[in-house]
Amino acid sequence: MKRASASLRSSRERGVFGFASRSRFGGEARCLPLLSAALLCSVWTNLAGAQPADDAPAAAPAEQPEVDVPGVRDPTGTDSQPPPNTTWKYPEGSAEPVPPPEKSATDDHWNPGDYPTAPLETEVDPKLLGFTDGVYGRFDGDLVLGLNAGTRFAPAQGVGGLLSLHDFSSVGFVAAFVVNPDDDAAEKSSLSVELDLRPLFLPRWILDLEQGPAWFDLFIDSLSLGFGAYWATPEGADFGDSSGLVGSVGIGLPLNGAAEGFWLRARGSRRFDVEENSILLTLGYDFLMVGPWL
Repeated sequence: MKRASASLRSSRERGVFGFASRSRFGGEARCLPLLSAALLCSVWTNLAGAQPADDAPAAAPAEQPEVDVPGVRDPTGTDSQPPPNTTWKYPEGSAEPVPPPEKSATDDHWNPGDYPTAPLETEVDPKLLGFTDGVYGRFDGDLVLGLNAGTRFAPAQGVGGLLSLHDFSSVGFVAAFVVNPDDDAAEKSSLSVELDLRPLFLPRWILDLEQGPAWFDLFIDSLSLGFGAYWATPEGADFGDSSGLVGSVGIGLPLNGAAEGFWLRARGSRRFDVEENSILLTLGYDFLMVGPWL
């Protein structure tokens, strides 16, 4: 009996793994290092198994569902609809539309559709509404050349011509040459050159006052103010023996309702040195040209 108790005491002192141990709490537990090492090995094995290998094949991407894309609509089919902003032609008494014309095999240019564009139901011709840009062709060329011929009514009457050149129908020069064929005329001929200003066109156009009709706007815009000099040939004298300063006011009526065309003009002049007034009535044509500097 004593031998059995001694053997039990000896096994308790050696411990589970056969190592000697001391008292219950105060002794050294020599089995703890082995347990810690085993636990670390187990954790390291689990972490290494969780990482994929470098040569492992990549996972296949998820398949996308196929989308049913409708095909091109047949414009000649019965259940089709016309393309946007287009209209189909239907023969009289038939529900089938006329097929579009076939494109030529030699045509390598892009055509904007096989069907004509459908007009809006509310579309109205701007001309029916009296729409106007207020320019009437005056921007088709920066220079306006006027060639006119007519008669002067004054104490020294005569026939002659009027030549004008303006930039954008605003500023330019006017030259008038008049000849009196009568032998007893007090003045045989005269020439006047003036700086001419038409101040109404650009301000009225900028302020959107050009509302038509065309002949009315052009008539108002043709108002001109001129100032320059004249040279005359009195009876029995040479050209230039009579000269001085001259001022004038002019206005014109467009017979074509456009800037370029026939004009009926009237120009009143005053010679300041002799206090003589005259009126020159002319019929001419205005040409629009592009200046060589543009």
